[in-house]
Amino acid sequence: MQIGKTFQFEAAHCLEDWPEGHQCRRLHGHSYKVEVVIEGDVDEEGEHPGAILDFGILSQIWKRDFHSRLDHQNLNEVLKIRNTTAETLCVWLFAELEKALVAWGKGCYLKMVRVWETESSYAEYSI
Repeated sequence: MQIGKTFQFEAAHCLEDWPEGHQCRRLHGHSYKVEVVIEGDVDEEGEHPGAILDFGILSQIWKRDFHSRLDHQNLNEVLKIRNTTAETLCVWLFAELEKALVAWGKGCYLKMVRVWETESSYAEYSI
């Protein structure tokens, strides 16, 4: 079974190693949307019967571990990456979210992260 949830944040970044004159080399911002897909077995006897994971718990993890780190920040500084493309942000988020889910320890795992940089442009990382 899979479940999904989306989150949003605002952040600035620049692509430091891109060609001189390219608009993305300059500091600019985006309204990012992050889509997270979790996979696991439906728990029939645990704390949340009939669910893989309580959506509220996923929201708590996002708010506690990610929103405050990313929202209204410069992603180059936060991630310590020179070229914070949607792709590099997606891979970083996948790794960090995976750690958070393992620490939570309920047997579900991260299947996919999709980072929308604009309404029509995204990067996706999945296993």
